[in-house]
Amino acid sequence: MVLENNFKTVVIGAGPVGLFASSMLEMLGIHVAIFETRSEIGGQCLLYPEKPVYGIPAMPGIKSIDLVNSLYKQALDSGACFYLNTCVEKINKNEEDNRFFEITTSRGKFLAESIVITAGFGAFTHVPLGLPNESDFEGKSLFYSISDINKFAGKNVVIAGGGNAAIDWALELSKIAQSISIVHRREQFRCNESTFALLEKSIKKGITRIYTSSYFKELIGKNRQLEKIIIQTPNGEILLYVNNLLVFFGISTNIDYMQNWGIALENQRIPINETTGATNIPGIFAAGDIVSFPNKVNIIVTGFGEAAKTAYAVKFFLNPEVAMQNNCQALKG
Repeated sequence: MVLENNFKTVVIGAGPVGLFASSMLEMLGIHVAIFETRSEIGGQCLLYPEKPVYGIPAMPGIKSIDLVNSLYKQALDSGACFYLNTCVEKINKNEEDNRFFEITTSRGKFLAESIVITAGFGAFTHVPLGLPNESDFEGKSLFYSISDINKFAGKNVVIAGGGNAAIDWALELSKIAQSISIVHRREQFRCNESTFALLEKSIKKGITRIYTSSYFKELIGKNRQLEKIIIQTPNGEILLYVNNLLVFFGISTNIDYMQNWGIALENQRIPINETTGATNIPGIFAAGDIVSFPNKVNIIVTGFGEAAKTAYAVKFFLNPEVAMQNNCQALKG
């Protein structure tokens, strides 16, 4: 072969599902290279590194960053090789040997016999409030994620949003903040019922206030420090005194960069065979938030299950004789 960078499998995306898929593949004896566009591993968990995750069996409330670090260590210890700041630009079959995919990246070309795509929701950015002077306060008193929860101790905090991230953080910050005000555009919240039940206890204690069917009108402050916020409620304008504003309106995503990968895309997702994770191209598999199939549940443990099934499917793809032997043994009982 012309290229020296040959791998059995390349995993594209170093979020939680990609990290676990890499560990599974290495456990099955398949050497893995992981390509990650960003300079850090963790995917969307980097958006809320201190946020507790409640959907992991036997680890309720584990911080996102701790979960990522554990998965990263597991992948490293298994033998996976990481390529950060590496954007996949194009995927083609290699002209010299059709068994290989030729992967063109921002760091050169690589060869792999199979590919697993675990790219989350694709490239993502935070959804802003949309006010003219919002950027004046970003990074100083207005944040889209939390890296150090202690910065908010004793502060008056306003939270924008009504999903799980907003309510989970309201609960965590109510333990250390002076006050919490939640401003939500809708009447109903989009968080788990059990989580909202906990929030109601915080409301009764007087720590947390809720403004539904409300929106932000004006941010007031100087030298990048917020001092006041004017919100519009059904009962008129209200002035909130604030030290920090947290905006949890979610993220905007796109997968335009996948257009040159040759795989089928449908509604910003990759349709797969639910049983194997196979895409429309033999040898290319996918798992996690990026994939779609009937009745899919988008939670992290679902992604882990998809990663495990895909790892075994890759093994059988690379070693079809092993798959045949296993099928024969199953038929024999």
